[in-house]
Amino acid sequence: MDWLGAALAIVKATRKDKLHVDPKYIVIKPRVLSDQNILRGSAALRAVLAFIPPAAVAAPVLGLGEVGFNLWKRIALSKEFDHLKYPPITPNVLRLSIDIDPELKKHYGQLTLGHNWNEEAISELEKVYNDLSYLTDFELLKAKYSNLDVGYLEGRANKNRQILQTNVKTLEQELEKVALVPEVDQNIREALEFVKNIFPAMNDWAMFNSEAFDEFVELIDTIV
Repeated sequence: MDWLGAALAIVKATRKDKLHVDPKYIVIKPRVLSDQNILRGSAALRAVLAFIPPAAVAAPVLGLGEVGFNLWKRIALSKEFDHLKYPPITPNVLRLSIDIDPELKKHYGQLTLGHNWNEEAISELEKVYNDLSYLTDFELLKAKYSNLDVGYLEGRANKNRQILQTNVKTLEQELEKVALVPEVDQNIREALEFVKNIFPAMNDWAMFNSEAFDEFVELIDTIV
């Protein structure tokens, strides 16, 4: 299965309306990444990706969340693949994730009740689910969800950070496997550093589309 096949098997070609994000909740270009570093790193990563079995990177990339997936898609694929989308959580799974979590059920359980269960409730809960599943910055979560228990939010942030690090490590291991291939040996170090720097830097990024993120994607389009 090639990368396109793997993505199409998981992702439905659906477009979501853009959501506006408060500027304090998003960091567009982390200081760790200069324009020059993005240029070198993304070019190196694109070159190295050609030598990695697509199935080996599909799962960890999806595990990086919507922003990680969209960023990877832009680096690895051309603009003609814009229709590929991060797989949205199904309403039934979303409902279950709220109902089985005591803290979330206490604050959002009323939205999962039959008479309240509609598109508006699903949209609101989906944003909560994405934030609590992918954001790794405790202070950000505390600012956005002051209604939730502080200890609970800290635990979610720590768990998300561990998962993010695991997925980045998986990508790194796949890159290391091709380090001895002559054609990519000169690029592997830059590609590894790019992977390790850019994805952990997502800890202050909202996990959904925004105008600011689009600007960052345009920068990548320009340099790759």
